[in-house]
Amino acid sequence: MVCAPASSGDVIDHIGSGSLKLINRRFHMGNTPDRILDKRSRLPTHIKEKKPVNAPT
Repeated sequence: MVCAPASSGDVIDHIGSGSLKLINRRFHMGNTPDRILDKRSRLPTHIKEKKPVNAPT
């Protein structure tokens, strides 16, 4: 049985340098659903405004 590495440096050594790109993607994807839901909730408000704050002139 293999135990999980103790620190983040050990994680990188354990996984190897070839998959660091995949690790970064997984960390960033963890925030993606929150961002999508946040933008989705603000979009109807933005559309309903007569002159949206961020609208191009």
